[in-house]
Amino acid sequence: TRTHAKILPGHWLLASLAGEQSIRSVHLLMALGGKPNLARCDGLWPLLTLGQSQLERLRPLLDAQSDERPDLQPEIELAQGIGLEFDLTEGVHA
Repeated sequence: TRTHAKILPGHWLLASLAGEQSIRSVHLLMALGGKPNLARCDGLWPLLTLGQSQLERLRPLLDAQSDERPDLQPEIELAQGIGLEFDLTEGVHA
């Protein structure tokens, strides 16, 4: 959509500048912070009031609660590779 086209370059750039190999939700929050009118979720506005430096300081806390956290990725990739579903709240199941 047009909204994605407006946001994607911003969070891709933020991820690249941070040396990240993939785009994370924190990069999306940082990019949306500069364009809050593009957000379509009413509950998102409190996070959009945070600045980039505040989000960077909160990143360890956000990472610890994220389904995207690096320590969880190998388990998800392994489960997907052998055709299992991975429920992030309960682990691997057939």
